[in-house]
Amino acid sequence: MFTAGPVDGAVNLPLSELRNRPQALNPEQKIWVYCQVGQRAYYATRVLRSNGFNAYNLSDGFKTIRP
Repeated sequence: MFTAGPVDGAVNLPLSELRNRPQALNPEQKIWVYCQVGQRAYYATRVLRSNGFNAYNLSDGFKTIRP
């Protein structure tokens, strides 16, 4: 999905790597999380928030901003 056209400034961090690579993200920034349809982004947002990140999920996924 990332190769289909990432959002400008996006960081590609798969859900399976998220807990092991929090240093890839800036805890000072608001983080918008997205995936194709929204389910993985929802889980990623929960993980990030539970670790103190200011994270938000893009409802309904990537398809809502890039039809």
